Amino acid sequence: MKGKKKLLDTRQLLIILIVIIIIGGAYLIITNLPPEEEYLTPETILRNKDTYLNQNIKVRGFYLVEEYPVIVSTLSTVEGRAELRIVDNVNATEDLIENEKYDFTGVLIRQDTPTGFDVILDIEKINEV
Repeated sequence: MKGKKKLLDTRQLLIILIVIIIIGGAYLIITNLPPEEEYLTPETILRNKDTYLNQNIKVRGFYLVEEYPVIVSTLSTVEGRAELRIVDNVNATEDLIENEKYDFTGVLIRQDTPTGFDVILDIEKINEV
């Protein structure tokens, strides 16, 4: 007489348990990822001035002081490099180090010039990258 075969033997239960643990772990990892931060570059802003005008934006770049404080994407001195002027109404730039990368949060404002208009970032908050 043959013995009855169990519905699920130990090996099958172990495989099912491992699969459930893997799926549960993957779910926890995916749902607990840090939020993806969206930031803009000076080039993007200067190419699309009208799009970001009077909006609160986040710009990532290097802080430089030339004729006036600016944000750049690269430290190379390439001709025609995009430089986004900044205005600091909260005195946050006093402690900034030149050639260091920061996230600048602020409102993009319009400044009229004889040839059209230029944009300036009015800084509200600065975070080191």
